[in-house]
Amino acid sequence: MGSRTKDRIKKAAAAMELGGQAPVWLTLAQTNAKYSTNFTDAFMMFEDTTAGVMRADRCVAAVQRLYREAGGRVLDEWPVDKVEPGRPLITIKGPRGDVQARALVICTGPWAATVLEPLGVRLPLRQWFPTCGTRTTGGTRGPSRWYASTFGDMCDF
Repeated sequence: MGSRTKDRIKKAAAAMELGGQAPVWLTLAQTNAKYSTNFTDAFMMFEDTTAGVMRADRCVAAVQRLYREAGGRVLDEWPVDKVEPGRPLITIKGPRGDVQARALVICTGPWAATVLEPLGVRLPLRQWFPTCGTRTTGGTRGPSRWYASTFGDMCDF
């Protein structure tokens, strides 16, 4: 979904086409009926029917492959008890031993805050649900109808 007057939505559709997928353009009436929205004719929308079909295992495998090709070492399913920051090397301690590295990529998913807080890193994570032009936190939702002013351009490339 994006503003009819901006090129972002058109660029997103063109990028999709370059990837071999055709965007499915929706009319204003289709969009508002399907998504319980109240967009005006200032907006246009397409659907990517392949979206959400990314398999997590394949995504992780692709990132790990690229990392290895760049010279990195992947310690998949390697429990970490402690991370000791240091210069020039970071020490990672776990039941399988200690590892030292110049850089560390931690892929903890929803446990990121738990892992990073002992390192002094406080992530400002919070839930956010758009409602009628307002933002709420703490998992609360507003009315079911969402308005264009809530979103701006969703395709922000």
